[in-house]
Amino acid sequence: MNPSPTRRLILPVATWSTVAALACIANTSPAMDRVREFLAEGAFVVDVRARYEQVEQADAETANAVTLRTRLGYLSRLWKGFNLYFEAENVASPFPNAYNQSQLNEGGSDKAIVTDPTGTNVSQAWVNYTWRKTSARVGRQRLTLDNGRFVGDYAWRQHLQTLDGIVIRDESLEDFTFTYGYIVRVNRVFGPRHVQGVYQSDSHLLHGAWKGMPAGTLSAYAYLLDFEGAAAGNSSATYGLAYDGEAVAFERVTLGWRAEYAMQTDYGRNPIAYDTTYMFLEGRATLAGVTVGAGYEVLGAENGFALRTPIGSLHDFNGWADSFTTIPATGLRDTWFSASGTLPWWQLSLHGAYHSFDGDDGTALGTELDLAVVCPITESFSAGVKYASFSSESFMRPDVRKIWVQCELKF
Repeated sequence: MNPSPTRRLILPVATWSTVAALACIANTSPAMDRVREFLAEGAFVVDVRARYEQVEQADAETANAVTLRTRLGYLSRLWKGFNLYFEAENVASPFPNAYNQSQLNEGGSDKAIVTDPTGTNVSQAWVNYTWRKTSARVGRQRLTLDNGRFVGDYAWRQHLQTLDGIVIRDESLEDFTFTYGYIVRVNRVFGPRHVQGVYQSDSHLLHGAWKGMPAGTLSAYAYLLDFEGAAAGNSSATYGLAYDGEAVAFERVTLGWRAEYAMQTDYGRNPIAYDTTYMFLEGRATLAGVTVGAGYEVLGAENGFALRTPIGSLHDFNGWADSFTTIPATGLRDTWFSASGTLPWWQLSLHGAYHSFDGDDGTALGTELDLAVVCPITESFSAGVKYASFSSESFMRPDVRKIWVQCELKF
């Protein structure tokens, strides 16, 4: 099914309306002077990230991905409640066939997959209007709600996941934020050349967060996702509640927690009828700059159809080896223990986690160890090393070992 005329217009209106307005007033020199002054008061954004990623996988040749992601943007100043942002990103590699670009390069088809395809695209292009405590943003934009499990920008990969549509945020009520989004297209991290790189959408996102709870925030949401074509199987309706909080105990110990429960059913064009649940429990304690935690997450399944999170930040959950970006048909249970802290010299940030994975039916799937160290060299420049090792206990999934070495410059 082709998108409706209204849906097709959202991104072009966002990207070209400001350009057209400037062109209309460009006939007079004083007008152009004002335009130049307006543009000069804006801000340029530069984000450059160089990364080496090695993937050793039991069923493929080792991948050695060397990539450079360059992101350039411009944010205008506020004018009568309006401002705009435009951003383009490029991912380049000196050895493009040293890894499998999600089946986009024939020369790397025998290698393990690294989801950082080369190419250039518009990552963001939006116009925003703010009136008192309400804002409306139209166009291509990043959006993360709560912890990004169901709605996120997947920022770990070199290409962003962005949404085309309109997002309205209101904070008129004290301690309460309401967000509504109408999404006509999902631009996924695979890039527009990939068969799964774009989801045509007729989706609604509703999210409310109340900070008036004791020591925390209570969130409620309804994500009504309806996709076209081959992506229709990801169409779903998810309704959930989450409580995220933090409190000081014993004077020096900070306790934190997150509890979340959601129900998901088929929705829209999904040809499969199903009904399943989601649960997330996490607790953590911080003392003298060291945080230890434990958590348990359940992604349910019914009749061989597992819970879906098609527009979430997948790398942030269920281990960095990305062995469960597609949830098994039997569902998934993830039990983990974690520790993190900052060393006094060079402000090195350390993080480690151990995961144990099972199907929702109790079948053992594997274990994973994740380690990371990040060094903030300057305010704008950082470097880090990251490691993930997944040991499979199921013939359906191979052993995976991944190493990342990267540096990033932002200003």
